[in-house]
Amino acid sequence: MAERKKKYGLLDEAEALGEVGLAMGGGLLGALYGLPGSTLDTILGRGPESQQEKYEGLDDPSGILPTVSEGVEKFGYTPESERGQQYMETIGKGGHWLDEKVRAASGFIPKLMDKPTDWVANVANASGGLNAWQVPKDYPWLANLFDQAVYTGLNVANPLKMAGTTAMMGTKAAQMGARAISPSVDLVTPMSKVIGGNRYNQLNNAMGQLITRRQRAGLQPGRMQDTNEVISGWYTKPEKTMELRGVEHLGPDFWEGTKIKGDLTAQQALYHPQALHLKEMAKTAGWRNPWAKLTKSQDAWLRRNFGITDNVYRELERLTMVRNSAVRQADEARAAGTGTRNLPYRDETGSPVLSEVSGKPIDVNKMAQSAGEQIHAQLAYNVSMLEKFNPGDPRIARLASGEMGKYLMPRTADTTLFQVANDPSIVKRLLGETIDDSAIKNHIAPYIGVDNALKGDKINLSTKPFFMDGPYNDFVRSAQKNVSGAGAGKGYLPELETVITDMAIDGQPLTKANIIENMLKIPGMSRKQLEQFMVVDDKFISMRQSVRTDDTLLATIAVRGVYDKRALMAQIMNDTPGGRYSPSKGFYVLTDQMKQGSGVPVLEHILDIGSDTNKVYMDIRPLTNQQIPERMMASQVPLRPGKIPEVHTRSTIGGLLSEGLLPQVRNMPSRYPQRYASYLKRPARYYAHQGALSQDRRGLLEN
Repeated sequence: MAERKKKYGLLDEAEALGEVGLAMGGGLLGALYGLPGSTLDTILGRGPESQQEKYEGLDDPSGILPTVSEGVEKFGYTPESERGQQYMETIGKGGHWLDEKVRAASGFIPKLMDKPTDWVANVANASGGLNAWQVPKDYPWLANLFDQAVYTGLNVANPLKMAGTTAMMGTKAAQMGARAISPSVDLVTPMSKVIGGNRYNQLNNAMGQLITRRQRAGLQPGRMQDTNEVISGWYTKPEKTMELRGVEHLGPDFWEGTKIKGDLTAQQALYHPQALHLKEMAKTAGWRNPWAKLTKSQDAWLRRNFGITDNVYRELERLTMVRNSAVRQADEARAAGTGTRNLPYRDETGSPVLSEVSGKPIDVNKMAQSAGEQIHAQLAYNVSMLEKFNPGDPRIARLASGEMGKYLMPRTADTTLFQVANDPSIVKRLLGETIDDSAIKNHIAPYIGVDNALKGDKINLSTKPFFMDGPYNDFVRSAQKNVSGAGAGKGYLPELETVITDMAIDGQPLTKANIIENMLKIPGMSRKQLEQFMVVDDKFISMRQSVRTDDTLLATIAVRGVYDKRALMAQIMNDTPGGRYSPSKGFYVLTDQMKQGSGVPVLEHILDIGSDTNKVYMDIRPLTNQQIPERMMASQVPLRPGKIPEVHTRSTIGGLLSEGLLPQVRNMPSRYPQRYASYLKRPARYYAHQGALSQDRRGLLEN
């Protein structure tokens, strides 16, 4: 050490470090200067000698634009001092070592396709021959394009987050094996605490999505945010989008004599609502929100402090305005003595807003309810995303602070399916109902995971007002609309209620086998689903049905009807108008897992990256075949003493939530420089890597 200090003084060290900075900076500038040219050559199937050696058949660089190598040669700086050269040689060797590893990783898949495994070879031969899979040999440009894309991605990737994500995936896999030995084991929670935020997740992409994919309250059918595209509701058919856009429907006659058959023609495929909604979701996550975060101080501030984005805030303000306008229009009509029956809601232009379903004007009362419910849905969605991807996030308390929490998620339990199954008090506390322990242990807890297709054992279980006015009517409508899992006839639950009451009246044994055989007499019923989801014991009979509701947040939910078997055997049942007998003792348990709702299983897995827990909502309803009045839509929400009505409506809940949140977020700052920080990290990682390689690229390390 003493000899080194003697040979190189402080001025020598300072000069050397300055030269290293110049060399690195020149390399970074050169990489930036040549990146467009290298990208263009990659797309055109061209590349430098190093890539031509890897993928035989690539053409030489086009010369249209300078490449990265040319840029580094142009702007690169070579240290002149001996100490500076030593420093740069050490840095260059480190960069060269790292680059070898990154390039090996980026070329792994193309290499695998060049020398396929037996399994790949078998699949390839079955689909047209092995040569079709030898991408580097037959399609060198495609192999190089994939290689370079992965290489660039690994350059900008955060190594800590990559390691953390890999560790969490391994831990979850290990827990699946450990759970077979000890059902109560929890490996994920301690590992997630160790890793913390050093892993990738989809929270930032998810928090900017609008959860409403049906008609947005206050707008004409098909109107979307931040686009002129007109798209009908998620559950509509292509014809509806075509109708809203004024596109002439070319029916089957037009396609006569072609290979296109049936109602879903090639023309209609371009207007499929779900595909168009997914396209807009991708634009929001991939372009609109990142750009807003970079350019708008308000967006970055809202993300950091509340877990919402600028576009979500704008939608909440708009919905609040619609709700207040609808309430005001109704009050004015009452004051004028005209009443509100069939009074159409009018937008800011004075035009009545039409219903996407009926084509008729939406009345003011229904519009107020719709706007209030969409406010609730959006806030509940953003809270759910925070709970899924970052449990304990302080932003959760800000979004659901004070009185707001009573109306978003009145009760919550961070637990596991194992704990719920073995501790009935968890469900009792959540639902606030006196429920038989055996009903919870045998019919509710074990099937929360099965009914909702949960992955993993950890759940954040919350109550919320499920916005459905008449469960029985929704059961029947879901079956009529052929909702998957709804059953045939009038649906699993209505048909089961009829079957078990008739069996009890006839004195037939209420066994699972007997009930299933009677259910199968109804055309279209699935034996597989009946055997999978029906539970029968000495006390209760239960069955699950998928039900499509008007609830914006949850849409299609799982409802498990639980019926008192002993009451049926004692002939205790309802004799409803119309001569339909039904069970009188029991209840419906409503559950649903909160997801993005893309409808594409593979995409759902991608959108769940970084989530350690399942967010599940639960509610309970009495057995009835009568439509429950709108004011009675929630069993969890507190009353409003002294108000008319005393029970909250969707509109009043939305109004309370708006009053609780919006005054807080309106105080956002006009400037927020921190918004640039996250965007500078990725380019810095990429260009630091390229800068370290700059001396190697110029051949200085070989001299």
